[in-house]
Amino acid sequence: MALVVESTANNSSTSNALTITKPASLVAGDLMVASLQFYSNTSSDNVATLSGWTSAVNQESPGAEISVQYKVADSGDVAASNFTFSASGTDGVLFGGSIMRVSESAGFDAADGDVLNNVGTTTPSFPTTVSPAVNGSLVIIAVIGFGNRDTGSFTGFSVSGDTLSFTLLHDYTVESGSDDEIMASAYSIQSTATAFTAYNAVVSPYKDDFVGAIAVFSPVVNATGANTFFVTTTEPFAQAGTADGVMGSVLTETDTTMFAQNGKGTAPTQLTNEAKPSTTWVNETK
Repeated sequence: MALVVESTANNSSTSNALTITKPASLVAGDLMVASLQFYSNTSSDNVATLSGWTSAVNQESPGAEISVQYKVADSGDVAASNFTFSASGTDGVLFGGSIMRVSESAGFDAADGDVLNNVGTTTPSFPTTVSPAVNGSLVIIAVIGFGNRDTGSFTGFSVSGDTLSFTLLHDYTVESGSDDEIMASAYSIQSTATAFTAYNAVVSPYKDDFVGAIAVFSPVVNATGANTFFVTTTEPFAQAGTADGVMGSVLTETDTTMFAQNGKGTAPTQLTNEAKPSTTWVNETK
């Protein structure tokens, strides 16, 4: 089952705090993926991983950083109106990014990523070692370009490579004297299960340095097909035990046996009247 980008939201800032509105129709269980780029004139810049989120890819060069973070939305995220990311560095700051709402009812595997640094060309190519190559994967490419130029500025951003068609997430540029920056990101859903080859992040005109990152989120692949039994014949276990001594009850005598009558009867004793005493009354002497 392919991951599906349902909605996106993006924003930019000239401070070290970037607030992005919650993607439309976010529900608990959705996968949120943030693609963030930060630039400052100080070399100690750092994009913090938002509390509760997980860093998928983090790539930095002095003065610039790319951060891809993700989180499975819960009820608190659904109730929120926006998300604010922060970074260090306060001089000449440009902070841009997007949040994608991705349906992932089947689940997803941990993100993988490759990065490139300081490529002095308008077509920096990403490495070819990104994995896994799973049909339906979400592929995210993010770049930040910067340099000192007296004239010209970045005028566009596009991505090409293999047969994937990329959708732009955001494309922010700034020109401030000789200090120009561009930060952009795009995504695609891989439609074939073939391995990745090189991708090109194209910007125009030429700038001094680029930092780029590619992140991949792959859907969980559920096993399909029928189970095959290795043995289909019946193989009974050998009877190695012995029977126990528990038997049923058996009557040993079935004829009626009478008890012998060896007693005798006793004749009853007849009652007789006692003899009536004979009494002769004699008058006393007067």
